[in-house]
Amino acid sequence: MNTWFVGYGSLMSAYGLGPQLSGILDARRVAIAAGRGFHKPAQRGGVLAMDLQVSQTEAALRGVLLGPLEPLPTGHVGALLLEVRAEAVPPLTRREGYAKASWAALEAAASGAVAPLLLRLAAGRCLRAYREALWELTGPSPLQAAHYLPHPLRVEGLEQPALVFLAPDPGWTGDPELPSAKAPFPLLAPSLLDRIHLSGPAAFPSYDPVRQGSYARMCFLAAAHGVHVADLLGGPPEPGALTPELLASLSSREAFAEERRALQVIPALSSARGYAARFPSELEQALQLAGLCQHLP
Repeated sequence: MNTWFVGYGSLMSAYGLGPQLSGILDARRVAIAAGRGFHKPAQRGGVLAMDLQVSQTEAALRGVLLGPLEPLPTGHVGALLLEVRAEAVPPLTRREGYAKASWAALEAAASGAVAPLLLRLAAGRCLRAYREALWELTGPSPLQAAHYLPHPLRVEGLEQPALVFLAPDPGWTGDPELPSAKAPFPLLAPSLLDRIHLSGPAAFPSYDPVRQGSYARMCFLAAAHGVHVADLLGGPPEPGALTPELLASLSSREAFAEERRALQVIPALSSARGYAARFPSELEQALQLAGLCQHLP
């Protein structure tokens, strides 16, 4: 069955979705009650990908569906809610670094309705207990490390729960035999663009500023749809920060205009009316909601 996923990093833009874009049926603006930062070693190296900072006491996350011009609520981060067609779900979970066998076990246990199953699994459990129950349900992972794990997300305004993938900290995978992908890097801490050029190389030896900048740009393109991304900037940039170059590359607005066109290959967004029912109809409105107008040159 089709599944709602939430992207809060590269999955927030058409460019970042890449091949997965063809499997998306609908997209909406959504807010997640969490923090976030560049904190997770990417599977292909050189990049610190996005991760959420969430409560350890409640396994199910909470979010709010946003209208086209609705501002981000306080205490939330902006994200993109994606309806994924059934056959495109397994490839998306593999992209998130979740084992094919583990996802197949979840689909079998849930008769395809994985998000409702995980919401029931999360009921009354803290984050650690939920992940232990997840491991008991799927069995041991064939992977060498845990990259992202699926979690349920209750979205106010959406009838069914969605899924969001979180990267577990060391000791928090729920599987006694499966280490976190973060485990080899004990100095890792959530970073934003004002300081990642300082903290990244110190914590992650393969850090590549060029690739990190490209990844950040994929995230920032979500501003074209009114998704709030200004939280990723952090404070005033330290000398050598990626921020000035990134914002300068977007100052012409052409990349944002191209991103808006690209997302409209999604069936529900293919008409001007369909897009405007979900996202700001004007680019400058979108950039204002994204928090970028005052930062772009």
